[in-house]
Amino acid sequence: MSKIGKKNIILPKDSSIKIEGSNLTISGPKGTKKLTINDKIFSSKLSESEFKLEPLNKKIDKKLQLCGELTEV
Repeated sequence: MSKIGKKNIILPKDSSIKIEGSNLTISGPKGTKKLTINDKIFSSKLSESEFKLEPLNKKIDKKLQLCGELTEV
């Protein structure tokens, strides 16, 4: 992951995030957005004013690793 991807997301005062299993509901002054994350790959943590999404482990499946390389060959 990049350095930007490792940083916590700071929530503004008007925004909120609800975590329900693999579903994220993000609401703010401009509307609401529902996202689904893969529980097998990512874990999400929510504190009072920060949200963090991080990978579960650094081991990458060989099949996923070769997906981008097949188009280049």
